[in-house]
Amino acid sequence: MRVFPGVQTLVPHLAQKLPLAIASGALRNEIEIILSGIGLSAHFRAIVSAEDVTRGKPEPEIFLKALAQLNAALNSDHPISPSECLVIEDSKEGIRGARRAGMKCLAVTNSHPARLLDEADSIVDSLEGIGQPQLEAICS
Repeated sequence: MRVFPGVQTLVPHLAQKLPLAIASGALRNEIEIILSGIGLSAHFRAIVSAEDVTRGKPEPEIFLKALAQLNAALNSDHPISPSECLVIEDSKEGIRGARRAGMKCLAVTNSHPARLLDEADSIVDSLEGIGQPQLEAICS
């Protein structure tokens, strides 16, 4: 199982301070097998998979459902708004879906070159060395 560089460091660090969700076009059992295999299952408060939506990326449905699940899990008087969310994506369709949902987007060149991901707010080659300050800068 291949884990992209930086993921196993970034996710636990962010989960200590921020609610995290997965919005993936993969099947739920695939997502759960991967998360369990790399020891990151406990860090996500919401998971939305291909089975949970009627229209996949680039439609915003998957991102909006993930946000709704996060807000339900948090049960706060101040729900998170789409503009307060940052999506980490590696596909053009995912970036478009995040933008259509009103969310910021960080693209990672895991699957496609930067020139195909230019609709994102920021593009990086890897999540290695990325931390909360860099992510907050993208959102501001």
